[in-house]
Amino acid sequence: MVRLGDVDGIVVAHLDRLARVLHIQEATLGVVWKHGGTVFSVDSGEVQQDDPDDPMRTFVRQVMGAAAQLERGMIRSRLVAGRRLRAEQGGYIGGVLPYGYDLGPRNSHGKHDLTKNDDEAETLSLIAAMKRDGLSLREMAQALTDAGRKPKRSDRWHPESLRRIVARL
Repeated sequence: MVRLGDVDGIVVAHLDRLARVLHIQEATLGVVWKHGGTVFSVDSGEVQQDDPDDPMRTFVRQVMGAAAQLERGMIRSRLVAGRRLRAEQGGYIGGVLPYGYDLGPRNSHGKHDLTKNDDEAETLSLIAAMKRDGLSLREMAQALTDAGRKPKRSDRWHPESLRRIVARL
């Protein structure tokens, strides 16, 4: 929109919200400035264009951008490690519950554990047997639907939902 002249600039709460990856932040600033636009950060005002007489301006902005990128990476790393550990301990890490399990009561840490769903476990055994017998996903879906076996969130089985389950067997 800056390039087209529809707006004069961009306003962001913090410069690291413009982009959390340094090279994208710098490229975005360059494009805005190239087209005569300005960038305003609510917390620090106008983001000044690079000035060859003041290299410290560019350095500080880029160091802050690199710090934001590092912070994002550290947060992601901690989240992934925490989810991995929780999964290794058999706990629920969020998202769609795997077929064959229900959400159990909260444990002593206030987190939910997964509990086995006997009906779904029996259906998983049927799916495994049909896989061994060489049935296609479409044939499995029809057989399970005809037998009155239900997936978690539908009234009938679909080959795509079975593909994900079969891949985990």
